[in-house]
Amino acid sequence: MSFKPTLLIVDDELITRETLKALLYNEGYNFIFAENGREALEKAAESLPDMVLLDVMMPGMDGFEVCRRLRADKTLSELPIVMVTALDDTESKLTGIEAGADDFISKPYDKNELRARIRTIARLNRYRSLLTEKEKVLNAVNESALLYHTLTESMTDGALLIQNQKIVFANSGVAHIFQYSEKKDLIGLTASDLFKGKFQSFFKKMFSSNSHERDAEPTFRGICLTRKNIEIWISANIKLITWKALPAFFITLRDITKDENRQIEINKLSEVATKAYVKLKSSSQKDWYFRDIIGKSSIMKKVYESILWAGGTNAAAAIKGESGTGKELVAKAVHDMSERAKNTFVTVNCGAIPETLAESEFFGHKKGAFTGAYNDKKGYFSVADKGTLFLDEIGELPLNIQVKLLRAIESGGYTPVGDTVYRTADVRIISATNRDLFSMMKKGDIREDFYYRINILPIELPALRERKEDIELLVRHFINQFNEKKKEITLTAKSMTVLTNYSWPGNVRELQGAVRRYLASGTFDFLNSDMISGAKQEFSSRDQLPAPDALRDKLEKYEKKLIKDALILNLWHKGKTATALKIGQRTLYTKMKKYGLL
Repeated sequence: MSFKPTLLIVDDELITRETLKALLYNEGYNFIFAENGREALEKAAESLPDMVLLDVMMPGMDGFEVCRRLRADKTLSELPIVMVTALDDTESKLTGIEAGADDFISKPYDKNELRARIRTIARLNRYRSLLTEKEKVLNAVNESALLYHTLTESMTDGALLIQNQKIVFANSGVAHIFQYSEKKDLIGLTASDLFKGKFQSFFKKMFSSNSHERDAEPTFRGICLTRKNIEIWISANIKLITWKALPAFFITLRDITKDENRQIEINKLSEVATKAYVKLKSSSQKDWYFRDIIGKSSIMKKVYESILWAGGTNAAAAIKGESGTGKELVAKAVHDMSERAKNTFVTVNCGAIPETLAESEFFGHKKGAFTGAYNDKKGYFSVADKGTLFLDEIGELPLNIQVKLLRAIESGGYTPVGDTVYRTADVRIISATNRDLFSMMKKGDIREDFYYRINILPIELPALRERKEDIELLVRHFINQFNEKKKEITLTAKSMTVLTNYSWPGNVRELQGAVRRYLASGTFDFLNSDMISGAKQEFSSRDQLPAPDALRDKLEKYEKKLIKDALILNLWHKGKTATALKIGQRTLYTKMKKYGLL
């Protein structure tokens, strides 16, 4: 259906209005009429014509004033106005142009000229209207494009358009995810340049079909490689659309590597815990035996749980407990529960290492690096590669060694003394101490960064006096373990009561020694010594408890006896004695001086 413009003919004479209609009737216009200026303004506002043929000389409001008022109206300001007048002087035309007229036709007029000029103005007006509409559409498109560009560029997620296996659009999010400098570097690449493995086969299948009805999965997960060949996990939402009359895939994608790794770690922990539980149940039908650790008390069950969880990670574990509570057994259990179980477990007594040799002991040295370095030597880090390095009595380490250890733990690398070659080692650190490392950190004896680096997974062991329900189990275990003659041993209720109620300042190690002495002597005479005396004191009422000084004297007396016995057994060799007692050489020296054993 063709467009028919509407003409508003304004003239005070009916014959003129009818004459103009007759002349223009075959041109295909619609007509409306007004016989004065006021009626012209009302009908123009009501009908919104496409052109006005306006007589100049009219009673009341003349054509010039009508033209001015039409131009002042925002709705009608662009309306083409042709003045029809008998006035042919220049001044009148200038007045009309100033009022806003587009053209003048003089009376009497030539009908062919009239038709041609009206037709031309109508066409120009039509083209102008079309151009205005196109401009509006173009502005809307530009605004939509700007909005879409703003939204896609502000997205942290990636947005891609792939057609014929080629990338035709990519936002900055995609460039960031795949480590491209600029998004323009992605345009023209094929889908296989970005998407690997399962993704690659997916897109190959989707683009190999000529059918537009492809079964695209709405969501997709898989592994991709970045421009720097780093493996990442991607989650993608895929939608099949039509772009330039051809099928294309619009994809929004997200880097979920952190989430996926976290889930993998959780699954691994769960798997390790499950395996450890199976190992625990299969190794023994008894619920009081975990590896070489004995105990069925609730506090020990919590320790077992901590061991299971620590065994499922490579994070540094820190074991805290009094001397003799079994810190090394727990460290070994963590190692055995981990993926490193088949590799080396290296124990280091930090208190027994001279400060001058600490760097060489940990990192090794080259032949000739210092006086006495007659051969190349591997350090603890090299020996423990792929395994576990257990740092016992870690609180004894000097600050300068803490710095060097921290650097090696964080970077996984070190340089042997006297060497220039940087070496790496995959080592899991487990530490142990009977000291309060947090208080030492506050005092400046432990570096803060070193403390937080080794104390990621804390495991606290209870003293034996805090789990007395386990003492009978431990006694029977040690009797079975050290009963070389395999003779039957029967413990009286009285003896077990005494053993259970003793405070055991030396914890499990002291209990083990007591049982071994009993097996060696064949009697319970040792119960009449300081141990039973201390136990009898515990049976007393609270009003009869010994004074703190009396208790301290007895503990120191017992400690002196243990140290003296160990020195005799090790032929007064201080290093071996310190190792046997699980204390540092400096600690041993201090105590020997205190008890007059030097």
